[in-house]
Amino acid sequence: MPVTIYPNPATNTLTVQTANSNYNKLKIIDLTRRIEMSQEINSINTAVDISNLAPGTHLIKFITKDGEEEVQRFVKIK
Repeated sequence: MPVTIYPNPATNTLTVQTANSNYNKLKIIDLTRRIEMSQEINSINTAVDISNLAPGTHLIKFITKDGEEEVQRFVKIK
């Protein structure tokens, strides 16, 4: 279930492309594992507003209805 996120690094908006996957939710987590935000995935291309996140490295976790997960990293810049 491939997921593509771009641009990386990003400033205000991160695009999540979930073609051919069953992911329906995402969570953005800081490196201390604190959940910073959650969002539903309702289409193949989902825009995620990251303007309120602090600059630095963050994790993005994709979750299916069955509980399967995939984690990727992205960098938020000013």
